[in-house]
Amino acid sequence: MISRKGPLLFLLLLSLSAALGISPPYIDVPFEPGANKTFYFTVIPHTNPHVALMMTGDLAQYISFPRMEARLRGPESFSFDVHFPQTLPRAGLFQTLISVAEVPEVPAGQKGAGVGAAVGVTMSFLVRIPYPGKYLEITKFSVANTPQDGYAPITLEAVHRGNETIANASAVFEVFDFNGLKIATIPSGGGPVKPGQKVIYQEEWYTGQNAPGRYTVNATLYYDGAVQRASTQFKVGAEVLEITNISVPDIAPGGIARFTVRTDSFWTEDIPGVFIEVNVTNRTAAGVARSESKTVKAWGLQDFVVFWDSKGATAGVYAIEVTAHYLGKTTTETTVLRVVAPASNAVPLPLVVGGVAAIILLYLAYRFLLPRVRAFRWGRKKKKGVAAELEVRGNRAGEPVGFVLHVLNNSGDAIEAEVVFEVFAKDGGGVASLKAGKQKIAAGTVADFSAQLSASKAKAGEYLASATLSYGDKEGVAEKRFSLREEEKAPWEKIK
Repeated sequence: MISRKGPLLFLLLLSLSAALGISPPYIDVPFEPGANKTFYFTVIPHTNPHVALMMTGDLAQYISFPRMEARLRGPESFSFDVHFPQTLPRAGLFQTLISVAEVPEVPAGQKGAGVGAAVGVTMSFLVRIPYPGKYLEITKFSVANTPQDGYAPITLEAVHRGNETIANASAVFEVFDFNGLKIATIPSGGGPVKPGQKVIYQEEWYTGQNAPGRYTVNATLYYDGAVQRASTQFKVGAEVLEITNISVPDIAPGGIARFTVRTDSFWTEDIPGVFIEVNVTNRTAAGVARSESKTVKAWGLQDFVVFWDSKGATAGVYAIEVTAHYLGKTTTETTVLRVVAPASNAVPLPLVVGGVAAIILLYLAYRFLLPRVRAFRWGRKKKKGVAAELEVRGNRAGEPVGFVLHVLNNSGDAIEAEVVFEVFAKDGGGVASLKAGKQKIAAGTVADFSAQLSASKAKAGEYLASATLSYGDKEGVAEKRFSLREEEKAPWEKIK
């Protein structure tokens, strides 16, 4: 999926010695009805390739190249002519991709062209028609990772894509901790914005002695009665290494278990000599395995792989303790490993009957007992109050995506709660705002609030789902990152 929110640069490298570069990565111009314009770009090769030019996109029919092929012997300038039409069918962004691809050489003595991969590089030609009225588009929103007792810089950039002057535009930044509690509100700016003008709002937030973790900043841009929103996350740092994911598939007795452990650094410097230790136990067997040592980059993620030989282990569930060792400290998380005996092909009739009965019991439990069971489970883990967990259902682009906020009322009193779901793209731009309505939640029970993102808005990419829970005079936010991917095609379907 090609984003229409900013510059686009594809760079495919077959090897360092056979790469192509392009500059600039994009050209962004206003629409000029009936005008004839020439634009230039430079292709930077690492060898002396034979290249061909091509284009595709919204305005491809209005673009022509003086030359379509060339043999490069160093950085070389190319041009293309644009014959703008008198009108275009809508306001907004029109994007055309201009690609430069290396033409595979045919070895001497070989007839015809072979099938092979080609190095390619692509730039974007962007043409904009202002929207009628007033429209501020958020183009960038970022907060830098910052250690404790530091000042986290907050930057919001927006461009006026409308055709009328905005009398006053201002921003408000809200900081939420990793539990979804709002801990700071920071106003910023104020003033007029002309069509085509770029505005930047910059503030700082003092991290103080807030606990290390992932924090969220929501930005709200107000202008002449309209609103735009964006959200991003950043880290408050200390010498802390978290284990964020442990993955291990089931194995057969005597098999080799492969543990993939992901760590997340909250420190401002590289952490050398980090290793993972896995301790496996149950009533019949035990074992310890260790990964190789690695350096975890500052603020970075790092995966470790640990192998454990289950020789002598019988079928069953094994308790797993995973410990990260770093800087003389440790971080420990737990999970389970299932050692499963190979199943026979024949399924006994009593097992089939028992399976059907189990399904019926599970349905009844889900329908009638789940709220109480969940409330009991949460009640043991959570302190008195209201807690929430956000669930995202669906991971395919072009299909509806569901959002469910499970809300536990452990406050001791019945409450009336309201939930609004918001979806943000990776660059912080708002994708959708979905109201889930109000519900009364009895004390000690769980209520589910749900909403659905339409298939037309479920484009491939990375997103942040945010659920704002309001009850009485209180408010909290639960967030979860998720990805949508295109359905993978078979190899023969990709060849056109």
